[in-house]
Amino acid sequence: MNHNLTGINIYATMGASLSAIVLLSRWITGTTFFIAPEATLRYGLVAGFSYSLIGSLTIFAFIFPASTIQRQCSNKCTLSTFLENKYTDKKGYRLHQWIMFFVGLTSLYIQVDAGAMLFYAIFHLPLQYGVLLFSVIGLLFYFAVKTPLSIRHHIYKVASVLLLLVVLMVYFFILKGVEHIYEGVRLYHPYLFVINNQELPYFLLAIFFIFLSQFFLDPTTWDQLPKIEQRKLKQTFILTGFIWGTIPLSFFTLIFAVIYTGGFQNVYTIYYDLFQSISSPILFTFVILFLLGAIISTFIIQISSMVNHFEPQKKLVTIKNTLFGFLFILSMFYVTKAFQPTVFQLYFWFGIIYASSLLPNLWLLFWKGKIGSEVPVIWLMSIFTGFFSKLFYSDNISIIISVATSGALLLTLYGHRKFLKRGEINEA
Repeated sequence: MNHNLTGINIYATMGASLSAIVLLSRWITGTTFFIAPEATLRYGLVAGFSYSLIGSLTIFAFIFPASTIQRQCSNKCTLSTFLENKYTDKKGYRLHQWIMFFVGLTSLYIQVDAGAMLFYAIFHLPLQYGVLLFSVIGLLFYFAVKTPLSIRHHIYKVASVLLLLVVLMVYFFILKGVEHIYEGVRLYHPYLFVINNQELPYFLLAIFFIFLSQFFLDPTTWDQLPKIEQRKLKQTFILTGFIWGTIPLSFFTLIFAVIYTGGFQNVYTIYYDLFQSISSPILFTFVILFLLGAIISTFIIQISSMVNHFEPQKKLVTIKNTLFGFLFILSMFYVTKAFQPTVFQLYFWFGIIYASSLLPNLWLLFWKGKIGSEVPVIWLMSIFTGFFSKLFYSDNISIIISVATSGALLLTLYGHRKFLKRGEINEA
């Protein structure tokens, strides 16, 4: 196996360690840092632990679909070519691609919002202006990099994030004392230790559906699978799952170093107070650079993934693309200004779109033979059902409803096909 670290495209196969690093680099995102802390504030201490656990279990659960993808795809098989070969007509393929394009935009928005929350925490910059600033910085880095990110970059990103979390844990909990922080949280926020929360099971199930569906929707993950040594696929995902789970687990515990002294206004002020409590200028700079670098890296990976998936052979910088990018950034600015969404809120708003695709994508993967345009139509119907149910239920339940809707429609489709097939046999 070639261990040249200049890029990932030169690998015919990769071992467990390097493959795990590439997957970790892809899935260390803004949601990894910001969802667990807010989940803890909403549903209690057990939610923060459970988010990390469910994330790891979801990565383990993807082992079986990943092995199927490996068997069906050669080294040159991408998500785009797989979809194109699976559909019997162009309409179904194009509709699927259009939904995928919108999914990519929502993923970009989540990363931009994570960057904006980071700018608020550092400089107290209003969220909508943080969206503009991060978009500009992210695009500048993207055009400066140009080529696919190298293996060396992925190693640096993963190592820097893990090092950062270790340093922060030591700084806050050794400096202030674990027992002192625990007593403060128990005094001012005893509700965080309450486990009897009716919404928590729905939250955990929704997280599982969203995270698992994202693996099927991500071209970067899909394209990486044929490069992993087949006999080390299981080991790769087990290693990835265990390491990934430690990151949100470590990050959400940091909020206790802020709230143990009293109340807080909202989740934004917690992050702001967390950064302001770092008295060392060197550590403060270290934290800013590493966290910002990690989110920008994910932003670059997301854009590269969309470009390679939708327009691999076309010129990127055109008047049409420039105008669309400008309108997209402007849209993010005004949406953020109007709603001030957190990463947690965006993740569950768009989670309906992600989770609705889970069963249709499993159908695409395991159905033998080609299919028509009914699968993306079912995906769309599930999305509309999920968003409509938000009028009556919470985000978590709406996500579960969208998955159940897609399952019911696919079962109906399966029964219809079996009925037609039986009729053809009887006629013969």
